[in-house]
Amino acid sequence: MFTTRIVVDEVGGSQTAAGNALEALAEAGIITGAQLDKRTRAWRASDVLDLLDEFAEWMSRT
Repeated sequence: MFTTRIVVDEVGGSQTAAGNALEALAEAGIITGAQLDKRTRAWRASDVLDLLDEFAEWMSRT
């Protein structure tokens, strides 16, 4: 999971630009958002997390 602040810290740009980009990704169905508290929204890429879970399961069998 990541927040707008994490995106700004890692990629740069403004809070507004990062927020707009995240909203666009959410509208495209690439990420989903969840409200953590009154002021903080977190985002996640479910497909990526699912792939990591599948990889971990595969690794545990080998």
